Amino acid sequence: AVSQEKQTASSPNPEVAAVENIAKFGTSPNQIRTAALWLHQHREELKGPVFPALKAKFGLRNLEAIEAAKMAHALAYSGT
Repeated sequence: AVSQEKQTASSPNPEVAAVENIAKFGTSPNQIRTAALWLHQHREELKGPVFPALKAKFGLRNLEAIEAAKMAHALAYSGT
């Protein structure tokens, strides 16, 4: 029988993988999660490009803004 830990390690949860990616950027995972949640809640109100808005509002770098957008997308489409 394969243990639960080994199954998890071989096919990581997308959220866990995202947090691991965030750690590489040097920014707080909470900062990127906050940006993702904000984007998920305010996407319809946003005028213009998403990435510059996230970078300006949350002080994110390009890859961090991309990660936040990916997380927001996952929030928006997690039930489909």
